[in-house]
Amino acid sequence: MNGPNPYEDMFGAEDFAQFFTGMHAGAGAGPRPGRPKRTEDAQIDLEVTLEEAFKGKVFKMESTRDVLCKTCAGGGGRRGARARTCGKCNGEGLVKKLRRVGPGLVTNELAECDACTGRGSVYKEKDRCKRCRGSGVGEATSLLEVYVPRGAPDGHTIVLSGMADEAPGKQTGDLVFRVHVKPHAVFERKYNDLYVRVSLTLSEALCGFSRVVCEHLDGRGVQVSTPPGKVLRPHDYLRVRDEGMPVLKGGDSRGDLYVLLDIEFPDDGWCVEKSELQTVRRMLPEKPKKDAPHSTAVVDDVAFEVKTGALPEYDEDYEDNDDDDEGFAPGECPTM
Repeated sequence: MNGPNPYEDMFGAEDFAQFFTGMHAGAGAGPRPGRPKRTEDAQIDLEVTLEEAFKGKVFKMESTRDVLCKTCAGGGGRRGARARTCGKCNGEGLVKKLRRVGPGLVTNELAECDACTGRGSVYKEKDRCKRCRGSGVGEATSLLEVYVPRGAPDGHTIVLSGMADEAPGKQTGDLVFRVHVKPHAVFERKYNDLYVRVSLTLSEALCGFSRVVCEHLDGRGVQVSTPPGKVLRPHDYLRVRDEGMPVLKGGDSRGDLYVLLDIEFPDDGWCVEKSELQTVRRMLPEKPKKDAPHSTAVVDDVAFEVKTGALPEYDEDYEDNDDDDEGFAPGECPTM
């Protein structure tokens, strides 16, 4: 076609060159003209115990940060002095830098000019503010109060807006505290629920018990009483409603407490008197009579050993191959 190209005014060679040099430059490639400038957020790790996360706590601490100079209001020059245009960035406050993005590939990105700290102008040595020496900022110490709310989970963030370092011509960033809840010696936390392991004697499991099973995170004793005749078995657990962690922003609602039971059986030889054993045997339920008696003619009284722990592990690829049958097709019998 000999007519005018409708895309002629849209793309040119320079546009394609910029595309290939800047295709890897994303949101993190650096500041752009017209984009609001902001100082970096300050990240601080805050370790708390599970008790502190359960009850909530206010932490008081000193904070030292950069603030705008009160003498020059962040300008960096003495009163009446005139700044001159920064020769490195030509007053733009930004300079181009090459960044390697891959083998043989580089891209242009804009970065803050380090000569004028992004202001675009500088003062002569004699015209700089004597208090901040031309930086426009000075250090200030203040007392901060950080409240960790009840039920705060691990990784919870607390933001103090506008409490990061100040800088001339920039919006002040935030002070961000990230909560790290330390492991507890007794309780394990899963979301808003708490787990605790409790050991019971065999008599408690069979006959019932009433005692304090643990001390809660707020210092209260948690007492459990089981009714007579209630038998507790290995791997059983008790669910105590509303005794877990407070639900963050959930008012007075709380998770549950799970009491995992470990039943301790007596040691070997705990009872050797035949009369006492007969008494215990009569008290316990008899063996179920569902199984029919064995009609095997030959019976061996075999030796055994009692083992505890995990069972043996086997290779999943294990196959029981009989070398004597090798070479015969399925259903084919070897001949003598």
